[in-house]
Amino acid sequence: MEKSKLIQMLKKLNSVEFLDFGKYIYSPYFNNNQKVRELYDYLSKSGPELKGRQLAKINVWKKLYPEADYQAKTMNNLMSLMVGLLRDFMTIETLTKDKTLFKFAEMMALYHRNNYGHFLQASTQLENILAESEMISSTHYLMEYFIRSYSYYNVESDKKPPAGNHLIFAEESLEKFYMLSKLKLICELQIRKRIFSDRENRAHMEVPEKPKEKYIDDHLIGIYSSLVSLQQTNDEAQLESIQNRFFNYSSLFPKSERYVILHALINHISFIYQSGRPELVKNLLKLYKMGLDEGIFIYLNKIRHSTFLNICLACAATNEFDYAERFILAYKDCLEPKIKKETLALARAYICFHQHEFSVSLDYLNSLGNKKQPEFDFRIRNLEIRNHFELALKDPSVWSLVFDKLNAFEKYLNRSKTISKQKTVGYLNFVKATKRLADIVVHKPLTAADKIDLFKRLRANKIIVSVHWLEKKIKEGGKPPLNGH
Repeated sequence: MEKSKLIQMLKKLNSVEFLDFGKYIYSPYFNNNQKVRELYDYLSKSGPELKGRQLAKINVWKKLYPEADYQAKTMNNLMSLMVGLLRDFMTIETLTKDKTLFKFAEMMALYHRNNYGHFLQASTQLENILAESEMISSTHYLMEYFIRSYSYYNVESDKKPPAGNHLIFAEESLEKFYMLSKLKLICELQIRKRIFSDRENRAHMEVPEKPKEKYIDDHLIGIYSSLVSLQQTNDEAQLESIQNRFFNYSSLFPKSERYVILHALINHISFIYQSGRPELVKNLLKLYKMGLDEGIFIYLNKIRHSTFLNICLACAATNEFDYAERFILAYKDCLEPKIKKETLALARAYICFHQHEFSVSLDYLNSLGNKKQPEFDFRIRNLEIRNHFELALKDPSVWSLVFDKLNAFEKYLNRSKTISKQKTVGYLNFVKATKRLADIVVHKPLTAADKIDLFKRLRANKIIVSVHWLEKKIKEGGKPPLNGH
């Protein structure tokens, strides 16, 4: 039962919401099934984590139906009924906590009941709420469309048509909604294209025409439009303009919009950074800090392990080790429990690597054993190779291990199907470039001609994982790194 939809949904509630759901269950207006109430009472005694042997279906059944033999169908139907009630409760909770959504629902209910006078009153109130909020979003424009079009087309309004250009305003609102929604979806798809494997087969979306001049002043439409065109041009002046506009006006956007824009910017800057622009890591860290300050990266008190690691990596690359330590302590408990150990070990390993504590970094990686989560395997293998390479510069006996690790990683990449083609190519280019560098360094320091040739080969590849480390090793000419950071 722990893995059931019911338990997973209940875990999404905070302690106050869980108690409120109990009140909802006990309200005869919403529920008259006594067994549902008994099931809620039983689950409420299982503790906030909602796990343990007491949640086995047979144990729950014995409590609810002590005199009857276990019947799977009856138990499943009871759980399904509670899931339905929980979904309704979540909907009502969302509406009551968002006065804009609540007023919109009220307005639509009055419209469909043909209470035109009250509908007009509610629509005016909603229009005032939208104007006062100053928040810009696709939902905002869709609501504007309904206000203007429904007040014009209502049957009773035929007797007294609304004054003003309702239809023109309705058309403009609908056009803004369409434009903004499509631009936002394209941005989201472009982000996922670089994250998911090619097997996802995400549909290609045709880029819409450039928004009309009168809509460009809309900051949200302007930013999304620029982000979409940025994917084609890689214009860094445009990128800086988008960042400045976002920092200046982000307070006008709801969290859902800030989330998409922030991830799109991080995704694009990361791509340029990995293509040979190490100074952009400061821009990345600034965006990550903004996301943390505004709670954009935290959802239901959880943070994605990839975001957690990338923040630690950005801190390490900019020598902000104190900030990294404060971040780890503040957010480690927001990681998913099943991958918390791997995430923290890899984060510490990254930091130690940038502090030139290569043996300690390897100790963190080795603490994970051989059975690693697939989502960490690529990062771990990459960092292992770089740690061993650094150690081999001081101890030549380690070179054989470096080549063994490189060959094993190359074979693993060629048969793996768990990451996107773009990422696979990036890691394969890393392996080839590191092999080429090691083949020379193992015999002699790099000459000026060697450096020119190696840099030329690096720049011939658009995507190389750890390209900045490779560039640094080439500049050092095969010598061990200096002590310090």
